[in-house]
Parts: sequence; C-alpha cells; structure tokens
Amino acid sequence: MDNNIFVLAIVSALSPIIGLTIGLFIRNRTRSVKFLMTLLFLTIIADILMYVLGRKSIPNLFIGNIFLLAQFLILMSIFYDALKKKHKKLILMVSIAAITLKIYGSIIGLSDHNSLLSTFTSISALIVCMLYFYRTLQDLPTMEIHKDPTIWIVIAALVYYSGTIFLFIVSNYFLKFDVSMHAVLWAFHNVLNIVKNILFATALWRSLLNRI
Repeated sequence: MDNNIFVLAIVSALSPIIGLTIGLFIRNRTRSVKFLMTLLFLTIIADILMYVLGRKSIPNLFIGNIFLLAQFLILMSIFYDALKKKHKKLILMVSIAAITLKIYGSIIGLSDHNSLLSTFTSISALIVCMLYFYRTLQDLPTMEIHKDPTIWIVIAALVYYSGTIFLFIVSNYFLKFDVSMHAVLWAFHNVLNIVKNILFATALWRSLLNRI
C-alpha cells in the first residue's frame, strides 16, 4: 500500500504540468487563464516545498494550509469574473471570511483551525459552483456548453471540494489517533487532486481550441 500511496503522490505532484504546458500555447490569455496557470504553478511549488521539508523532518503542513487558502482565493477570483454582479458580493464576503479565519486561527494557535478553514472553504466553493450552474442554466449562453472553459473549472472545483470536505472534517482526528488511516485519506485526496488538475487542463485545452 505504501508504494501505491507514493506513486499517487508523484502522479498528483506532476499532474499540473499538463495544464501548464497547454497554457503556454495560448495567446492573448484571459484573466481566468492567467489565474488558472498561476494556480497550477503554485501547486507544483507547494508540492516541492512540502516534499523537501518532509525529507528533512521539518513540519510542512503549514505549506499545504497556505496553498489551500491561496487555491480557494484564486478560484473565487475566477468565479468573480464569471458570475453576475449580484453574486459578486457573496464571493467577496466568503473570501474575506476565509482570510480572517486563517489569520484568527494562526494568532490564537487553534489546533483545529486548519480543518475548520478547509471545511468553510469547501462549503463556500460548493455554494458558488451551484450558483454558477444555476446562472448558466438560466442564461444558457450557448448550446455547446462543453466548449466554455469556465464550465470545466467549475466542474473541477465541484468534484474536488465535494470529495475533500469529508477529509477535511475528519483529518484532525486521524492525524492524532490513527496516522496510518490518515495516509489512506491523503491518498484519496491525491486522487481528487489528479482529477481536478486534469479538468483544469481540459479547461485550458478548450481555451486553446477556442482561439484556433
């Protein structure tokens, strides 16, 4: 099982490269494309830092926690551009709340604040995804909705946050009382991460095709 978990971790760490490679061929990149490429780049940097610190037996969870917040804020920036004005206030509110929660937890040293923050961001992201789908079904800007890069970003966020919300809720328990089970849960997280990055790559691929 350890070998399988290690392989999953490697594949997860390398999966953003697909989207980044596609993004390099896109000319006149939109804000959403730039945001998405930035997110994929930060994913690689975070994985490298966590690996290096882990090899040196230096606590590295703070890197993952910072990245999860950065990922949420970048996705909210993409959704901010995609949604109508009346929904933009919601995105601003949840983004500010996430930053405040992170700062508050760091200041008081709350042991469970990372799972609390992750659960909050997951629920907020799912709500925003539902809002986007509702808006899209109402407006139906095109019958070929699969050609819209944003829809693939939303699907990626929906799949990722739907799967990880449970992991974030129980992560603190397993981290304290059952380390081996925590490793299995993190392996599942890596699977979700791979799927998310493949869907992000699909969004960039659609963006590239739309410019040909």
